Amino acid sequence: MDHTDSQKPEFEKIQGFATKVIIDCDPGGDDAHAILLAQYLSKAFNVQILGLTTGGGNQTVDMVTKNSQIIIDIHGETGFLVHKGTQRDDILHIQDGFFGKDSFGGYQSKYQEIYGEIGDKHLSKQTAIEFLLEQVNLFPNEISLICVGCFTNIQNALIQMPDFLDKLKNIVVMGGTHSGIGNAPNWVSEYNFHVDPNAAKQIFEKAKNITLISFDLCYDYYNNMSDEDQAAIYGQNTKLANFIRQSNSQAFKKVKRYTICDQVAVAVALDPRIVLDYEQKQCKIYDDKDESTRGMVAINWIEFYNIKDLQKVNIVTKIDKKLLTMYLRDCLKDGLDVFSNFQHECQENQKALSVYLEALGIPDYLKIDPSLGSLLMIQMKHLERFPLCDLITHQNKDYEFYSLVRSLIEDKEKFNIGSIIEHTVLLYYVLKQLNFEVEIIKATNFDQSSEIQDKQNQNTLEERKLDQEEETNQLVLIVKFQGHRNQTKNFLVDFGLMQKNARYPIPLQNEQGERVYQIGKNQRFIINKVEDQFEIYYSGSDGHQHTQMKFQYPQQKQLTIKQALDIISNQGKILNDEQQASEIQMKRDSGINLVKFLPKGLVNLKRMPINPDFYGEFHINIMDKEQQLVQIKSSEEFDQLFEKLRINDDLSDILNLTQKQ
Repeated sequence: MDHTDSQKPEFEKIQGFATKVIIDCDPGGDDAHAILLAQYLSKAFNVQILGLTTGGGNQTVDMVTKNSQIIIDIHGETGFLVHKGTQRDDILHIQDGFFGKDSFGGYQSKYQEIYGEIGDKHLSKQTAIEFLLEQVNLFPNEISLICVGCFTNIQNALIQMPDFLDKLKNIVVMGGTHSGIGNAPNWVSEYNFHVDPNAAKQIFEKAKNITLISFDLCYDYYNNMSDEDQAAIYGQNTKLANFIRQSNSQAFKKVKRYTICDQVAVAVALDPRIVLDYEQKQCKIYDDKDESTRGMVAINWIEFYNIKDLQKVNIVTKIDKKLLTMYLRDCLKDGLDVFSNFQHECQENQKALSVYLEALGIPDYLKIDPSLGSLLMIQMKHLERFPLCDLITHQNKDYEFYSLVRSLIEDKEKFNIGSIIEHTVLLYYVLKQLNFEVEIIKATNFDQSSEIQDKQNQNTLEERKLDQEEETNQLVLIVKFQGHRNQTKNFLVDFGLMQKNARYPIPLQNEQGERVYQIGKNQRFIINKVEDQFEIYYSGSDGHQHTQMKFQYPQQKQLTIKQALDIISNQGKILNDEQQASEIQMKRDSGINLVKFLPKGLVNLKRMPINPDFYGEFHINIMDKEQQLVQIKSSEEFDQLFEKLRINDDLSDILNLTQKQ
């Protein structure tokens, strides 16, 4: 675990693993997903869900109770019941209909049209308060109470049984804030605490083992989640995913994201290993006497004037986003074996990562944390070990992590030639697997004809003339780090340039203007920031400025893997088929690659219309041999080699031809 305080025990030792849970809820689209997640994780970790208790919050207690019954019915497994609870008198005054009038995106009426009235199905005759009191007496100090609604039920249970909280193993709460980012009308409070602040205040004053999952923690997670990850969770064509999409439809229209709040509390309660960092501080909740502070959380961060006998709260500040995302995805899959499938996928990815790291010469015992030093090591070793080429796309149709590793690494001493997109995607998967915060961004690439001399290096960027007739899309990888005082530092890792990629991460500056990075004798990069746009210039050892690309960041949204593949496949055709001869003939003068795959390698012919010194380039990439480059000085020689390459499959004949050039 990655704790900032080396003396701090791991979170699972503080909270412990749940064996029996009760979920106090107010569904709510995110409650629905949270309950499905609880059913999924309860099987994985052998946890017994004793029941659901409902309270007014997102909507009236009658409305959310019916929603809870529908959730159980949609899931199809009936190992527990819903117990209807209570609500504050002013619940309708507070409620804002975030999830719609039924708090379910209109799904209640759709359900009734298909299946009829839910009636008393899955509903217990025992009230929420009766159930809570009964269960803590049956299982003293065994129950983990997961509160993802308001605390009204808990307060009422406490009134009837003053030692109720003492009989719980622990409480995990989704509510409150830890940095003042709220979603309630007064801006500073979280909605659950704002609905019944008096109940929240009483529970936090008396509970002994309470974990806080704040709104700001959840907001940071789902608001910064990639479109790829949101689609992987909510875009599935399954019964459960379709249900969750519909129940969240009204909320999605408002914020253009699927909100993930209550799900985090369930995940932490059932698998505390998901917590990567936390703080233990005293917290004070403000009651309903003043609307401007109603439900606000005050935290004694620097621990001056601690209150005697007030228990500290476990405030979760960092979670394993990757693991949580996989849980949220897999709990919506069809079938009963989704967790075993998830475990198999994790094992496959872990094996692939081990093979990759071994191939790079990184031993198993070396712990790789998502730090700048680790990123530097991986980037340098990747460029050193893999035989790279300028090929845009490849015949590989499977871009799963373990499939890419299998196709590019035969063993730790033998590497297959890969394409630009394969290596970009591979490096993306590796960094994600190692818990780096990495994004794929689309850049616009321009070839440039101006030759760089020492004198020109001193010129301003405005004086450089760019030939922008040949625009193509390029992919870049950006890795984000949290710096001092939570300032984000962004680094360019993969430019989609293969051999021309930088040997180490290059920072994207916050200031306007240009920065020059000289990497050894052979690489020079200029990063220029103009307003919200970055421009990148690269020059190599041959004295020519080869590439300019530009992109907007962070305004531009990161791409999903599928979007990245679509962008490249639409421009980088695989031109090694007789049926594509006319397309080859049409495009060969435009700078697009002509590729021929051969035994143990490939050859690549590229027209160079921007260079006055030679007409084209012919690259030869053969396994276990140094890459060869032949410069073609006339159109006649280019045409001769072009035709020979297009119709010839004999490697030796092609090599003999190049030796004559």
